[in-house]
Amino acid sequence: MGYPVRNFDEFRKGLREAKQSARLSGFLLFDASPSQATISRFAEQEFKWLDDIARALEIFVFLFIAKEEGTGKIINPSLEVAKLFGIKIAELPGIVFFSDVEETSRCNRGVFVPLQAKAFDDSDSAEKIVREIFSVVEAVLSETLTGDLLISRLEAEFKQLRARKKFEPLANYLGDILRLAVEYPKKFIDALGDAFAKEMAARLSGQGPSNIGS
Repeated sequence: MGYPVRNFDEFRKGLREAKQSARLSGFLLFDASPSQATISRFAEQEFKWLDDIARALEIFVFLFIAKEEGTGKIINPSLEVAKLFGIKIAELPGIVFFSDVEETSRCNRGVFVPLQAKAFDDSDSAEKIVREIFSVVEAVLSETLTGDLLISRLEAEFKQLRARKKFEPLANYLGDILRLAVEYPKKFIDALGDAFAKEMAARLSGQGPSNIGS
């Protein structure tokens, strides 16, 4: 479902619901800079459509909507959410996908798909990009994966998509990098056991989030 939030407390409430009923969640991250104002308008104007997509996929999609209804101050929680995954301010906007979040951690597992703000200047272009992104999500969700394995599969699909540039509109408007936003747990690395995973683990260990080139 599409889940509108107006502050971090509302995200926290929605997160509890997501943990109980969804394998995957996403958050459209953007800040209050003028260059990203079109993303805020897109989230508000296209909320019903995004909600329909999320419900069809049985996932949660969190969106900052500056609505008057609700409790507490209206404060875009994107930067706070980004911190949970080690995503830097300069890397916004983008969408982070995750299966779980621990608020006390700054190394939650997730896949961050950076976007170029100009992708949202035109609503038709923005809708095309969003469709392509959620098509990838749909394909991965068709497999019976959960937790770390689901996140890893999703990361691999986005990386392969950029490499082969199968979807040109998406390739054109994705940011310069596709980033696995957090550290690999050791038990996950041991389970994978291949050279690539071990190399990534070495790079990620103690160095914060990694950047995976396009």
